[in-house]
Amino acid sequence: MARSAYDAIVIGAGHNGLTLATRLSRAGLSTLVLEAEAKVGGMSRTDAAPHAGFLHNPHANLLSFIELMPLGDALAGAGLRTVWPRAQHGVAFADGRPPLILHRPDARDLTIASLARYSPRDAATFGALTRAIDETGELLAQGMFAPAHRDWFVRQAQTLQAIAGPLGVSQNLGARSARAIIDELFETPELRTLLYQLAVEFGVSLEDPGGDLGFLGVSLWIAGRWRVPIGGMQSVPNALQKLARANGAEIALGTRVAAIELAGGRAIGVRTARGEQIVARRLVASSIGPAPTLLGLVGADRLSPAETASLGAFAAAAPTTLASLVFCLRAPPAYHSARWDPEINHCLHTVIGFETPDDVLEQVHGVQLGCLPEPGAAVRVNSLWDPSQAPAGFHVAGADILLPPPGELNEREWRVVRDNYADVFLQRWGAYAPGMSPANVLASEALLAGDYERAMRFREGTAQYRTEIDGLYLCGASTYPGGGVHGACGHNAFTTIAEDLALIDAG
Repeated sequence: MARSAYDAIVIGAGHNGLTLATRLSRAGLSTLVLEAEAKVGGMSRTDAAPHAGFLHNPHANLLSFIELMPLGDALAGAGLRTVWPRAQHGVAFADGRPPLILHRPDARDLTIASLARYSPRDAATFGALTRAIDETGELLAQGMFAPAHRDWFVRQAQTLQAIAGPLGVSQNLGARSARAIIDELFETPELRTLLYQLAVEFGVSLEDPGGDLGFLGVSLWIAGRWRVPIGGMQSVPNALQKLARANGAEIALGTRVAAIELAGGRAIGVRTARGEQIVARRLVASSIGPAPTLLGLVGADRLSPAETASLGAFAAAAPTTLASLVFCLRAPPAYHSARWDPEINHCLHTVIGFETPDDVLEQVHGVQLGCLPEPGAAVRVNSLWDPSQAPAGFHVAGADILLPPPGELNEREWRVVRDNYADVFLQRWGAYAPGMSPANVLASEALLAGDYERAMRFREGTAQYRTEIDGLYLCGASTYPGGGVHGACGHNAFTTIAEDLALIDAG
């Protein structure tokens, strides 16, 4: 660190923290980013896989929103490169039935042909629906890259109703579940299976009211827009780090914050684990989540009783545990279903383990009840598009698995999951792709997510990013619009800070 005082200190060098630091620096504030780990990235990093020469993204894997991101063009200028696979999201079946594959918007004719194997009606409905939803990207950007406001949600509901109404959807969007809207629109069980899983993949509840808007307005828009960053997800925060530094921000790695210092009820700086005192003349912002920030770094004794109780309840309400499976492979999977359409072998996300819509529901409900699920997930083989993630001629594959909340299993049971779940999943995978056997696997691992908050603590407007401590802001994935590698939480935190401090972004 070049000095002991800065205008702004940002805690955490994930994509949201780095986005905020870039914006603060462009607005003329001397800005320091403090990161506990030895590299930037947070939940969008790339690590060494359990076999030499392989890389693995343990959390975020793909970019979904780069065309909406205000810093998207700047990231490309900072060296970020991506690949946009044609076959995006598919489902294979153990009995060798034809797969269903959703392709990029510019290859929608292939999607329609895939769906028409099961139902021409569903193919026509899906084509009409997604053509119209493709045009809502600007509306989605207006909702994501701004603090949440009910006027936008009303406008979104009206827009989606105008799209879905001519397809026979009744006039109550926003009140129903994702499952209800999928069942109303589509008749084919195989397509419902794929779309149920697509909703779950993006954190849209299948059963809760309002899930219909999440499915139509977010899941379907994203479904054909996943991109693979070359060099792994680490290339995204690396580009953001370059951008932040080019705008004047300093980034200190391997520097853990032990406490946020207060004076007169205002945040005035931080104390690091090494005992360094660093002054923040104007603000401190944290991307590590509200409970770790306020209960951990500020202290419950500095908060109001109501805020302490609210944060405690939020921290205790962990929705699920996320496990990331990694497989270092001699050869990529070849599916039974590929005899109908070989593109399933070259699909970015291939769903296995679910033969019917009820299989998806059973997994979701079982996890909510604290049960370990039967193996089933969307698997990915990013090395098909990014050879840098595996040695020449080899491949690395992964899958994210929803497991029960942390408190549902004891330490011994979680150890059993870590030690055995990858092998159990591989056995299930082999029923869909016979080459996926132990002989094809050089190494595998089940990684349980660390102690971080996956839920969003939603508040309307800029109050989402402020705290009751003057000068202390939040910019992490627990703020609106939540998870995903988009930087919108950091962007919206800057909007709030700029409003409070009368800043202008010069970018």
